[in-house]
Amino acid sequence: MEGTAGGKGQELLGRTGAPRIALIPRQVLAALNQGLVPTVNLNEFLALDLPMLARHVAGHIGLDAGHERIEDTLAMLGAFRPIKRHAHVARALYDLTAPRVDRDVVANALATHPSDVARCWAAQWIAFSGLPLDAKLHSARRFAADPHFGVREMAWMAVPRLRAA
Repeated sequence: MEGTAGGKGQELLGRTGAPRIALIPRQVLAALNQGLVPTVNLNEFLALDLPMLARHVAGHIGLDAGHERIEDTLAMLGAFRPIKRHAHVARALYDLTAPRVDRDVVANALATHPSDVARCWAAQWIAFSGLPLDAKLHSARRFAADPHFGVREMAWMAVPRLRAA
C-alpha cells in the first residue's frame, strides 16, 4: 500500500477517530472524501460522501471520473443499502477496465490506493473475476494481509463460500 496520494494528508495518518460523525474535523472529512487517507473508525466510514470519493479514486487510478458508467451507478446508490452501494461502485470501476490493455496497472493502483475503501473495492474485484476458486483465494491474500481491518474483512467477503459436500 502506498502512502497518501502525492503525500497530501500525511499529517492526518496518526489521528484518532472522532467518537461521533458530527465531530469529524472538516479537513479530515475532506481528505477522506478525496481518497487521500484511510478511515480509522466506523464513524469516518459512515460519513463518507461515496460519490465524491468514487470520482476522486477513479481519477487517481487513471479512469474517467465522469464516465457515464460511473455517473449512472452513483445516481442510483440511494436505492441500495450501504454495503451494496460499495459493491456497485466496485463493479462500475471493474467494468470500466474491461476493454483496457492496462487493466492490471489500474487494478494495482486501486489495490495500493491510500484509501481503505478503494482497496476494499479492489478486493471486491476478485468476486467479479472469472477466476477459479484457488486463484481467487490466492488473489485475496494481499487484501487479507492489509493493515486496515475493513480491507481484511472484505478480502474474505470477496471469495465465494465453500460448500460442504
